[in-house]
Amino acid sequence: TAHADDIAHVFWMPDRNQTLDENSEIGIHRKRMARMWANFAKYG
Repeated sequence: TAHADDIAHVFWMPDRNQTLDENSEIGIHRKRMARMWANFAKYG
């Protein structure tokens, strides 16, 4: 895994992701990761 490879999964980037299904395993993981990053930015 290269540096910042998770960015395409956390923040929707259509050129790097084929489809977006919020209920898929990846969609659920993406929402969790976004929530963790947001909480880290908010609370430290």
